[in-house]
Amino acid sequence: MKPTFILGVGCQKGGTTWLFRYLETHPDVMMSPTKEMHIFDAMFIPEVFGLFYKQSLSKAHAELTRVINDKHYLPHLNANLRHELDRLNIYHDLSGYSHYFSRLASSREGIKAVGEISPTYAALGVEHYGRIKTLLSDFHLKIIFLMRDPIDRIQSQQRMIAKGNARGRVQNPINLHGIDFYTNKNVALRTNYDKTITNLESVFDPNDIFYGFYETLFETSEIGRLCDFLNIDHVPADFSKRVNSAPKLEQEANKEVVAQARRYYDSVYSFCANRFSEEFIKRIWANYSV
Repeated sequence: MKPTFILGVGCQKGGTTWLFRYLETHPDVMMSPTKEMHIFDAMFIPEVFGLFYKQSLSKAHAELTRVINDKHYLPHLNANLRHELDRLNIYHDLSGYSHYFSRLASSREGIKAVGEISPTYAALGVEHYGRIKTLLSDFHLKIIFLMRDPIDRIQSQQRMIAKGNARGRVQNPINLHGIDFYTNKNVALRTNYDKTITNLESVFDPNDIFYGFYETLFETSEIGRLCDFLNIDHVPADFSKRVNSAPKLEQEANKEVVAQARRYYDSVYSFCANRFSEEFIKRIWANYSV
C-alpha cells in the first residue's frame, strides 16, 4: 500500500501554520522539518518565488559556518544542516523530492503519511501540478487547500508585512493601504482561489483534494473530516492557540478601498459561492455581502 503524501498548497494566512503544527505532532504523520519547503514555487515560477532558493542557500551557509567555526561540532548531528543540504539538492534534481520524503516515511514505524505545506503552491499552474503528480507517483497524493474570506486574507497579509517592516525584514516597503496593494500581482496570486481550484481539478481527482476554510477550521468536526480524508487516527486538536497572528495596522484601509477590493475579487467570491453554496459562503465570509 502506498504511503499518503500530504501536499498543502495554501492559502497564505489561512490557518496553514496551525494545521502544520497539528499534523507534525500527529503520531501517524511525519511532516517536513520546516513547514514550507518552497521547492515547486521557486523552481517553476522563479521570477516571483526565486527568493526562496536564495533563502535556502543562506540557511545552509549559516549552518556550514557553525560547523566550520566550532572544532567540537559534530556535523552528522546537525539536523538543520542535513535538511538544508537535502533541500538544495532537490532544487538541482527534483527527483530528490520523492526520495527525501520516502526516507521520512521509513524513518519511524507506524507512519501513514508524510508531507509539507507551502501556501505559495496555490499560485502554480496546471503543467506544474502535472509535474508534481508525476514526481510523487510512488505516493497516494492528497491535496489540502484552505481558504479564507479574500479581503480578510489580504488584510492579514498586510499586517504580516507591516510586522516585517517594523523588524527590518522587508527591504522594499510598499504602500499597504491603497487599492494597489489589493490588486498587486503577488497578492492576487495568493487570493485567486477560483484559478487554484480549477488548476488543481484539471490534474487531480477531486476526491483527493480537501477544501477547508479558515473560518471553520478550528472545530472538532472539521479536524475529524480532515483525519478521515487522510486516513489517519482522530487525534484531539488544541484550538486554544493561533499562530502567526499580527496586530492591527496603525492605518487601516478605508471603506471605499475595501469596497473596491471586494469588486476586484468578485469572481472569487462568486466562484466559491457557486461551488460551496452561497448560503455557506455568505455565513462564513463577512465581506461576501459588502
